[in-house]
Amino acid sequence: MDSLIHPPFSGMDELRKKAEALKFPLIDDSVGMFLATQARLMGAKRVMELGSGFGYSSLWLASGMGSGKLWLCEFHRYLLDEAREHLSKTGLELELEFLDGNVMDNFSRMPQDLDLIFLDIDKKFYFDAFLKALPLLRSGGLMIVDNLFLRGRLWEPDGKKQMARDQVNALLQWLFNNPQHKSQLLPISDGLLLVEK
Repeated sequence: MDSLIHPPFSGMDELRKKAEALKFPLIDDSVGMFLATQARLMGAKRVMELGSGFGYSSLWLASGMGSGKLWLCEFHRYLLDEAREHLSKTGLELELEFLDGNVMDNFSRMPQDLDLIFLDIDKKFYFDAFLKALPLLRSGGLMIVDNLFLRGRLWEPDGKKQMARDQVNALLQWLFNNPQHKSQLLPISDGLLLVEK
């Protein structure tokens, strides 16, 4: 089924090849299609991405939005410059805003009343970032968190990624203790967590 998924814009296949050559992590296209579908179905017009890289997942989000405002947050400015270039070629009428630097230091600069947030930063900050990002969503807004399975390390620790495991488990425990936030863990790619505010 994944072979039937095609990126929405020309040039994205080349971006994936570039990322593979550089060993730069990208979302799978199944995740991209899910993001685009969610954005389209909920009519999302105010979307923020935490951990944008050079814009591959942003392109998927933009395709689902069509119009509106998209915030991209990434540590390295040069990656955001690349993302800006890629998004400028889509022809979409999107307003873009770019926040560079450590995501954890940027929450005071972030907008309120967001429809959708995609969280895909260093996993050792996941729970802390989730708690800071959740208030930025409007009531009924959706947070999508990537890589909840930690490539299998969530259940089969191998001595690596202990901080990431601790953060993911803290996040899952928090959701268990706060059932007013409807949540669902989907077995798409490396695990997608959906949380409704």
